[in-house]
Amino acid sequence: MLLLDEPYSHLDTGLKATLKEVVAQIGSKLGVTCVLVSHHPEDTLPWAQRIVVLKKGKIVQQGSAHEIYQNPKTEYIARLFGEYNFVDNKFARLLGKPDLNGKFIRPEQLKVVKKKTGKWLVAQIEYFGSYYLVTVTYEERVIKVFSLRAGWGVGERVDVVLSNG
Repeated sequence: MLLLDEPYSHLDTGLKATLKEVVAQIGSKLGVTCVLVSHHPEDTLPWAQRIVVLKKGKIVQQGSAHEIYQNPKTEYIARLFGEYNFVDNKFARLLGKPDLNGKFIRPEQLKVVKKKTGKWLVAQIEYFGSYYLVTVTYEERVIKVFSLRAGWGVGERVDVVLSNG
């Protein structure tokens, strides 16, 4: 067994990619079980067969990377794996999905639709290279949405809908 504690911390992008390849090869070619401790989802989600989330030394959720990311049991777990939105009863009704009440959804599960009479207001647009992180507000709610393009500007009215993909 190979135990790695934050092995990619403080590495530049190129060196991090090289080390990730080496760790993957150790696991697959040599048949060594690798346990990796990290606070960064980009270090764990792509290769983990199983993720165990600890809080104060106790297991709070465990499962596949997909299960943990898509269905976090608590806000603590949702936050560990990146941007998220909590769906309260009113937001669930706005989305037309009352069954989402009390759940966490990821920004990529939503889409911003340009609409002059939209309920949401674009508050901020951040460029991350391969995507934009769009912050929209409605009354006191703040929602984060990932988008591949920015077809609206700050201050514009939009709607927020569930994406199909």
